[in-house]
Amino acid sequence: MNDLKLLINISKKFISNIWYILLAILLFSLLISFLTILQPLLFASMVNALMPSFDFENLLNIKNTQSVENFKLFNLNLIGEKFFLFITNNIFGEKPTALQFFYIAVPIFLILVTLIAVIDFISKALLHYANTKLILNFRKNLFSKLLDLDYAYYKIISSGDVISRLIQDTRRASSNILPIYSTFFTNFLLLLFYFTFLVSTNLYITVVSLAIIFVQFIIVYLLRNIIKKIYTNFVNSSAKTLSLLTEVFSSIKVIKIFQNKTFHQNKTEELMEKERKNEFLSKSLDDGLEQLTKIISAITTVVIILLLYKELSSGKMSIEGALMYLVIGRLMLTPALRFINIYTDVLMVASTYKKIDYYQNLPNQIIEGNSNIISFKKNIKINKLNFSYDNKDFFTFDDLTINKYDKIGLLGTNGSGKTTLIDLILRLLKPLSGNIVIDDKDIKEFTIKTYNSLFGVVPQDPYLFNDSIKNNIIFGRKNISDEQIDKVIKISKANDFIELKNKGLNYIIGEKGTNLSGGEKQKIAIARALLTDPEIIIFDEAMSSVDNRNMKFINENFNKIFEDKTMIIIGHSFSALSICNKFVKIDGGKIQTIIESKEEIEKKNIIQNLLGS
Repeated sequence: MNDLKLLINISKKFISNIWYILLAILLFSLLISFLTILQPLLFASMVNALMPSFDFENLLNIKNTQSVENFKLFNLNLIGEKFFLFITNNIFGEKPTALQFFYIAVPIFLILVTLIAVIDFISKALLHYANTKLILNFRKNLFSKLLDLDYAYYKIISSGDVISRLIQDTRRASSNILPIYSTFFTNFLLLLFYFTFLVSTNLYITVVSLAIIFVQFIIVYLLRNIIKKIYTNFVNSSAKTLSLLTEVFSSIKVIKIFQNKTFHQNKTEELMEKERKNEFLSKSLDDGLEQLTKIISAITTVVIILLLYKELSSGKMSIEGALMYLVIGRLMLTPALRFINIYTDVLMVASTYKKIDYYQNLPNQIIEGNSNIISFKKNIKINKLNFSYDNKDFFTFDDLTINKYDKIGLLGTNGSGKTTLIDLILRLLKPLSGNIVIDDKDIKEFTIKTYNSLFGVVPQDPYLFNDSIKNNIIFGRKNISDEQIDKVIKISKANDFIELKNKGLNYIIGEKGTNLSGGEKQKIAIARALLTDPEIIIFDEAMSSVDNRNMKFINENFNKIFEDKTMIIIGHSFSALSICNKFVKIDGGKIQTIIESKEEIEKKNIIQNLLGS
């Protein structure tokens, strides 16, 4: 029941904008079902046309069928005769010969088959179209959620796993949902028609046949946990393989430097082997269920034949009724077994959607505020912030005030908490206690987008896309003029190398900027951060790859360029920190020292002492 509830909930969430397509598929299913029902009726009339030519009762040594009850609307014993008379009266006007009847019945039969094929093709085309839209709905929804997740989650989850869920799992889950509904509609209607005919003709045989068919559902239901486990293992092993492949190819340079291809190849091949085994089990399960369906179908057919002979021998059924019962009984087996197999598809959807649902329901700790209006006129105050990664590494940042126009230098060893403090200021992380206020207003009151618009950030290892220099600077922001771009590339000294590149700003830099040097990448990152003229600039060891000549230019011009900006700079050298007027030493996740100075000689001594202490 939980799996069915999950399917219904998924449907409510993702199918709302394609309901009209499902309605069209339902109408086509009704039409196909109606035309499909006409086929055995037409076949029954052809059998009835042949009946006078054969003495089946003497041939099979069965009793006279006088005891067969009079015709009912859905009773198969005499339906061929009734349908034969209907066609005869409305087309011929008098009783035709068997050959004459076949001249009319056969073309009608072929037209029915062709019409069903055409409508079925259109219905499946609509189903495929709806399915592609459903996959897109899944991916859009999940992608939006993943982008909204707190930054803290991306410190513990694998990007490869996320990509696998976004690409593979959404396809697997959604590709089964619409076929479930289509199969349900089509086969339910066929079952209803066929069941009505069979029950009206012989209740006993019908009940026995359905009891045998129901055995398959019982088997699947009893094995449901094993089935779900097999599908889940396959989905998860595929995600792990893709995750590892993402890591391998994103660190290909390091692998080549250390020449440890064998290690990574063995590790990847081990995961691929697990995926192969799980895929084998998954496919074998599908094949096993298919063979079970064939066995149940064969057993049911044999039982129907034996019971029909018994009914014929006792004179309770006519030859025509027995033949038609066998035909429609066989026809009913397919939708009946497909109807039962829907449950297997539901289990598959539930297994595949499990991890998608996990990501969909991850709660965000950082909650959007309501205010879209923000000003930075006085200061940012950090009030006794406490933070921890998984309750292991604890950081305690005592009071710190960053005044407007301050140039703050953050110093400390690796792992001391400098970047953590920056991430807290940027609202990428949520503190366990304490708060940050800007102009006496808690930053939690602002929308994240509004608050972040105050900042321009240059990280130590800037991520660059496999796109042009220009697009990496713009970074998807709208209404950016060429004048803005020219200004920031001159400030960052990026124009020096851009002018030397073929195509200039349109030069493609490669994935993660592989076609650029470390200094060139950081210059693009600086230009990107400054593009919208933010009020607060953060440099997270962003000068580490800039050469001395360009560093000198930057330092000489920063005082002038950033005179009206507030800056926070993480650095390990005097050249990187010389612009600062306030120095903050962080050690062991705590603020240890705060020193202010504007004198050049004094600043050099302060930086050297803080770096050396």
